[in-house]
Amino acid sequence: MCYDPYYPTLLPPLVALPLILILNVLVPIAAFRRARAAERRKWLLHALAFLWVLVSVYTFYLVGMPKLAPDEEPGPGDGFLVLPILLETAVISVLYFLAFIWLLVSRLVGRNTSQSPS
Repeated sequence: MCYDPYYPTLLPPLVALPLILILNVLVPIAAFRRARAAERRKWLLHALAFLWVLVSVYTFYLVGMPKLAPDEEPGPGDGFLVLPILLETAVISVLYFLAFIWLLVSRLVGRNTSQSPS
C-alpha cells in the first residue's frame, strides 16, 4: 500500500473501509449505552447515530475513494469498494426501523392496558 500521487485520497482505501465499518457498529452501540444512562432526550443520541450511519457512505466516498483525473473514466469495478458499507448501512437502518416499530407498539399496548374499564 503505497501513495499514488495520480489518485489522491485522505486515507488509503484499505484503512478507510475498516475504519468506517467499525465506526458504523460502534456509534450505535455507544448511543445505546449512553441513552440508557441519560434521563432526558434519549432519542437524540440514537438520531445522531442513525445520521452517522446514513452519512458514512458519503464520508467513505470523500475520504477513501481515489479521485480520478478529469479526462479519465472509472473502471468497471471501481464502485465495488462501497458495497460493504452500503450493505452495513442497510442492515443497521432495518434494525433501527424494527426497534422503532417495537417501541411504538409497546407504547401503544401500554396505553391500552392502563385504561381499564371501571
